[in-house]
Amino acid sequence: MPESFSVRLQKCVSKADLTVSDVARWFKRPRATVNTWMNGRCPWGPAGDAAFSDLDLLEWAGKHGQLPLPKRLTLKARMAQLNDAYEHAARNARVPSLRPAAGNR
Repeated sequence: MPESFSVRLQKCVSKADLTVSDVARWFKRPRATVNTWMNGRCPWGPAGDAAFSDLDLLEWAGKHGQLPLPKRLTLKARMAQLNDAYEHAARNARVPSLRPAAGNR
């Protein structure tokens, strides 16, 4: 059985040493919403689909050296580095669908 959204999120937060505010910025959701996810609630609907995609990106960023963030950063620098990690993951985590592999011609 696959792990729940909450378990996967908590693993990412633990491994990447993220705060709830960091996670809220990553998912572009309010802190209160992220708190409910941390406490076991599973997102649903179109926003839930986006949350699962962002969780996949968070897991990818952790596995590919984008996280954890350095310990001694100002708030502004931390936000900038987190945004950079998100953008890097969004660009590189998937093969672009616009140019599929062409096989033998």
